[in-house]
Amino acid sequence: MNGTKILSISYDGLRFVDSLNFLPMALSKLPSALGLGESLGKGYFPHFFNRRENADYRGPLPPAEMYGIDSMSSKEREDFLTWHGEMSKTHIFDMKAEIRKYCGQDVRILSSACLRFREIFLASTGVDPFREAVAVASACMRVFRMRFLKPDVIAIIPPGGYRLADRQSRKALSWLLWEEKQRDICIQHAANGREARVMGKKVDGLWENTVFEFHGCVACFPNRTHRIMNSPKETMATRFEATVRKTEDLRNAGFEVVEKWECEFDREIRVNDELSAFLSNNPFPTEPPINPRDAFYGGRTNCVRLHHKADVASGETIRYLDVCSLYPFVNKYRKYPVGHPQIFLGEDCPELDEVEGIVRCFVIPPTSLYHPLLPLRLKGKLVFPLCRSCAEEERQDDCDHVDAEAITGTWVSDEVKVAVREGYRVSRIHEVWQYRTTVYNAATG
Repeated sequence: MNGTKILSISYDGLRFVDSLNFLPMALSKLPSALGLGESLGKGYFPHFFNRRENADYRGPLPPAEMYGIDSMSSKEREDFLTWHGEMSKTHIFDMKAEIRKYCGQDVRILSSACLRFREIFLASTGVDPFREAVAVASACMRVFRMRFLKPDVIAIIPPGGYRLADRQSRKALSWLLWEEKQRDICIQHAANGREARVMGKKVDGLWENTVFEFHGCVACFPNRTHRIMNSPKETMATRFEATVRKTEDLRNAGFEVVEKWECEFDREIRVNDELSAFLSNNPFPTEPPINPRDAFYGGRTNCVRLHHKADVASGETIRYLDVCSLYPFVNKYRKYPVGHPQIFLGEDCPELDEVEGIVRCFVIPPTSLYHPLLPLRLKGKLVFPLCRSCAEEERQDDCDHVDAEAITGTWVSDEVKVAVREGYRVSRIHEVWQYRTTVYNAATG
């Protein structure tokens, strides 16, 4: 089913599919489209003449208007009138014989077309469209997956997204970000991906052979027999014993384990000005993770001039430019993301020129761009503002805002790069999804 439309029915070992989902064209066009020959031409039938009182009619050919000439194209009408004029001279129209012949021809055309389509499709792709699909789109997708899709190219975003899907405290993640900065490394943790599993157990952070673990303070929980709220089978004492045992197992397995206790980290924040400043300026954890759907804004329409009178005397003309099939063209011939992205946050984000993917950033638009480039969704509408505050207030007069014109959004990196060339300024990048890319090579296919 597709909504209320039935795509296929299976009953008692039989499977029924709709041929129109594979050959979406008029029955009369199938013979020429599939090279079936003139003998399978559809012919003409007076549908408006097909009424009860004419069931036994036998006589001259019905009038041309009975054949629905008003719905024919000019070429079809011309061909029909030629045929009708010739047939009217000698042909005797027998309703019972004609309707039987017409319906039989319809069946022969459709069956021959389906067999021919299946033969062509099967020979060129190795896929039987009627057995392995319910429509030409799903048949083509099956061909793509079987013959052209390379392994590990199209990524499936894991449930919950790439980061912050694992439960973790903000303080622990802040410490891990600080460790990344101090050590100049990239630690795998919940803020930039999923927590790694080592020896079957999740760890707060992992970089090569080093495990990072952030613990609650023992001194802050003096009642060691108190049962943990979200894990009533455990007490504070048993949780601490499990933590110590996990650390010992990791070290015995050859891992370096870096531990930090919460109260110790709190003291460091108070006395270490550099650490305190880093946590204040780092966008995490106040910024939510990127939602890739936020980078899809759909089309845009705009009326620039309601009326223009061309100066015909001087040769001025008004022209209409329409860009057709841009979406499939870009899909085939332009760069495409491959696999899962690498996630960067805050200060770790690469320069915009190096990004191929999705960017969540803070930008300041120019003040005099006639066609703003970067879109936003405000109040259920798609807008292209130069000042966010003016867009939110729906102001029609001059903008007098100073800092409020900056906008934050999620965009494809190519859009932001073009925006920068048009005068936008990127003041801060919150998060980057960096992809490997591939481009279709017309020479090699």
